Amino acid sequence: MNTVLEQDLQRLISDNKLIFEAFKEKKIFITGGTGFIGKWLLHSFCYANDNLGLGCNLVVVSRDPGKFIRDNIYFSTRSDITFIASDVVALSVDDLPHCDYYIHAATDVADPLGSIDYAAIMDVNTKGTTIVLEAARMAKASSVLLLSSGAVYGVQPQNIACIPEQYTGAPDSTNVKSAYGLSKRYSEWLAALYSSKYHLRVVSARCFAFVGPFLPLDKHFAIGNFINDAIHGRDINIGGDGTPLRSYMYATDLIKWLLVMLLNGRGGEAYNVGSEEAVSIAQLAHVVADVVEPQCQIHIAKKSDPTVPPARYIPSIQKASDELGLSIEVSLTDAIMKTACWARGNK
Repeated sequence: MNTVLEQDLQRLISDNKLIFEAFKEKKIFITGGTGFIGKWLLHSFCYANDNLGLGCNLVVVSRDPGKFIRDNIYFSTRSDITFIASDVVALSVDDLPHCDYYIHAATDVADPLGSIDYAAIMDVNTKGTTIVLEAARMAKASSVLLLSSGAVYGVQPQNIACIPEQYTGAPDSTNVKSAYGLSKRYSEWLAALYSSKYHLRVVSARCFAFVGPFLPLDKHFAIGNFINDAIHGRDINIGGDGTPLRSYMYATDLIKWLLVMLLNGRGGEAYNVGSEEAVSIAQLAHVVADVVEPQCQIHIAKKSDPTVPPARYIPSIQKASDELGLSIEVSLTDAIMKTACWARGNK
């Protein structure tokens, strides 16, 4: 196992022993278990099984478990994971095993660099969510965690520095590109419905931006691309003007937050998951260069217009702090350093 990953898991489990022990001898159903968040969930529970003797079992839905196991050989010998080969929208509720907890993390995100099937995005977040919630209802599950997104808010207003959960703005319903945000809003409505009608505790986690091991470094994630360029000694190129504001949460903080929400979040409620530390894309590039490879040069393609305020995508985490006692423990610079070290170790 990669050294950075092992050290992160060791600290995550030891610092949050009581959280993980709540899952002792429980069965956990996970969709989206092969993505960035999914891999972290699998590694975290497996590490806790090995080091805390949890005895929890994972049921993981994957379109192609064989490929996932070939690419992630660590899981090939795990007896605590059962894979179901299926698309989430093709699952048969009656054929699914009854589990204690359900985490619905499967999602299709519109990748601007690839082909976009907006109908498929809508299906995963509507039909897929319905299937998972119905399975959890039939199993009389303890709780369900729905991974939603900050995309439910639509464009963040300039007068709101950190967007709170009670903001009721929405994506443009006449724009087909809004499929992701609109379908996440619908899935949150389903969560509220099942919480109210069936007394099934369903908590929605509105996820923002993250960094850490397993983040793709060659996709449409700016921080991943910047780290990839820096570790290879390349200059960092920004296609826009570098002014949009983002924030980043490290993977170990993310997993702790998600598990606390699964255990203690209020049914039918949504919680932002992310960081309030705003950084512009240009500033982010400079931080990555300073931390990873100071010789990197930063090139910004477009000149910014001082009369145009920068776009923001920054959550308020006050609700998670006040209700669940959650906070950010890993700084942005440490998060970048850890991710770069992990990437170098995998070269």
